[in-house]
Amino acid sequence: MATALNVAGLAVAFAAFIVILIQINFERTFDRCHPTSGRIFRVDLTIPGTFGTILPRAFVEAVYVCSGLTARHMFPR
Repeated sequence: MATALNVAGLAVAFAAFIVILIQINFERTFDRCHPTSGRIFRVDLTIPGTFGTILPRAFVEAVYVCSGLTARHMFPR
């Protein structure tokens, strides 16, 4: 009985490991099929107490232009 339980636990552990590796591979190669994949960016807006939002680049550029701030203020290094 203990051997079967050990084998089942090992099988579950290997399955979880493979699922994690597949997810990591997906995350690392997402959007790499596009020729200009190096120019794809994700912009997050996080407000304390709310969920995060992903904003399109055009919206971020419009906010940047309307705000009157310089790139130094919007994108600190």
